[in-house]
Amino acid sequence: MSARRFAFPAARLEPGHYTLKARAAGYELEGGAAADVAAGGEAKAELKLRKVKNLAAQLTNAEWMLSMPGTDEQKQFLLNCNGCHTIERIMKSSYDADGFMQIFQRMAGYYPGSTPLKPQRLAGKATRDVERGGNGRKTAEWLATVNLNQQQTWSFPLKTLPRLTGRSTRVIITEYDLPNPLIQPHDVMLDREGQVWYSDFGQMFLGKMDPKTGKVTQYPIPVVKPGWSEAPSISSSTADDNPWVGVMYQSAIAKFDKKTRSSACGQPPRNGTATAASSATSPSRARTPTTRCGSRTRTAATSTASTSSPTRWRT
Repeated sequence: MSARRFAFPAARLEPGHYTLKARAAGYELEGGAAADVAAGGEAKAELKLRKVKNLAAQLTNAEWMLSMPGTDEQKQFLLNCNGCHTIERIMKSSYDADGFMQIFQRMAGYYPGSTPLKPQRLAGKATRDVERGGNGRKTAEWLATVNLNQQQTWSFPLKTLPRLTGRSTRVIITEYDLPNPLIQPHDVMLDREGQVWYSDFGQMFLGKMDPKTGKVTQYPIPVVKPGWSEAPSISSSTADDNPWVGVMYQSAIAKFDKKTRSSACGQPPRNGTATAASSATSPSRARTPTTRCGSRTRTAATSTASTSSPTRWRT
């Protein structure tokens, strides 16, 4: 790679010690790099990149789909997969067509927000149509030709997306650590005070983050249908700036009150009758955040996350 100069605007950078990282597909940073930024001063650092020995470990889902041979119709099937795990997981497998057919059958029993860290089975005997109208057998036979079933490495070249240039590189993306690796931020929204609210798509929590400090507070949402999948999703905020949360597979709706730090929740109407329960924690007792639905009560856990080691927010 040729030498290039990059700069970060001083107005967006607080004084302090910074660890420097670089992502350029096909390359990796040679050794560690850091910079100390003083108030009103300028800091410089020289970064050296070297070619990676394992390009496959760097590929994104899009780059795997770009690399593998196959038609758009064949690859479209994979869009049912990458909501729960990476395409790399498939490409590094050694299943034959019969093995993939068994995998399809097993995956049909999982809720679509599952992850390898927290798989969630659908309740009872419920299953999803993972083939989405396609031909599962033909898909399995195709996947067995592009994974490592018949070879020790891939027979096709691994491709990367074109690198950004010019004005497209002038963008700042701020990533924040979250205190729990199971958190799946979903439906992120800002309130009038600039606080970030998100639903945890894999756990029964409503989350709040202060973008200035990185502090994260998790407010639990009670499980109203034990044994069913957990998938809260923020719908909107009310005129008083309180978030509404839909809990899909729990068949419940919750409204969070930021003043009392408690929720009122209930289930949608059945045969024209809604089932609801509400509770409010008085200001004098609001030191410990609680969420209530019927007789179930859970206490919130508050965690602080540093912004020094960014973690990607993905759903």
